[in-house]
Amino acid sequence: MNMTTLFSQMFVLAILMGIGFLARRVQVMDAGFSRQLSDLLLHIAIPAMIIASVGKGDPFADISDMLYVLGICTLVNALMVPLAALCVRLLRIREDKATFRFMFALSNAGFMGLPVITSVFGARAGVYAALYLLPNNFLMFGYGARLFQHDEPFSWKRLFNAPVCASLIACLICLTQVALPAVIQECAELLGAMTTPSAMLIIGAALADTKLGALRKERVLIPFTLLRMCLIPLCCFALLRLFVHDETLIQVCILMSAMPVATNAVIFASSCGRDTGLCSRAVFVTTLVSVISVPLLYALLFH
Repeated sequence: MNMTTLFSQMFVLAILMGIGFLARRVQVMDAGFSRQLSDLLLHIAIPAMIIASVGKGDPFADISDMLYVLGICTLVNALMVPLAALCVRLLRIREDKATFRFMFALSNAGFMGLPVITSVFGARAGVYAALYLLPNNFLMFGYGARLFQHDEPFSWKRLFNAPVCASLIACLICLTQVALPAVIQECAELLGAMTTPSAMLIIGAALADTKLGALRKERVLIPFTLLRMCLIPLCCFALLRLFVHDETLIQVCILMSAMPVATNAVIFASSCGRDTGLCSRAVFVTTLVSVISVPLLYALLFH
């Protein structure tokens, strides 16, 4: 991968986020539209992109290869839990511990990670990213949801959402080694193509709603961002280098872990009466930083 290409693609995504930011500020996009567009992405576009990534035929030489990739992706997601706890201790956070654990552990893998990796690295990396989303969604709606909603009963319905079901279908396609009919594949590709621009517009609109004045008071966001965007991916890289020899798989796992804080942090916090302002500002800062940090991290580790 040419570094100029990666920087260029991240800059394009930043421009799309900027358009979403302006659209929200001039009321072309409102909160209701962003919510509806988010639902469209979660229930249609992202699942379509996941299925389209494997729809032309089995991308793996052997079923064991798929299980290996899924196993490594699961390991990386599982590693996020102790790393999040460690980072909270390093920063000596006393208040909002559950919120910070969520923000350390969960990246914006679905809305930003999958579109970035698919558009920059191509179809094969997109398949790996789709498989990464399977354990990541279990982490999000299992571990992550419990951090915010520990008093509420566990919901299997939330766990098996559309992206998870699409990832399971993608696994089934790989296991059966069949290709989708050309018409279905084209539909999936066209719908999946909505993901990248729509996701960036949504993120930009969300950033426009962030109250920036409080950033000066929350100095913890500076060390938080350094740990979230640098230390956690570096720890994952150090572990994977010990026994993983598939360079594309390592790149996907590291970049997915290096994405900004998951926007679901704001949604979960709002539904449970937690501090949504803290989550919004963390998403804002890490998203802006990611435009530079992701290419630099890639240059440092893979060139």
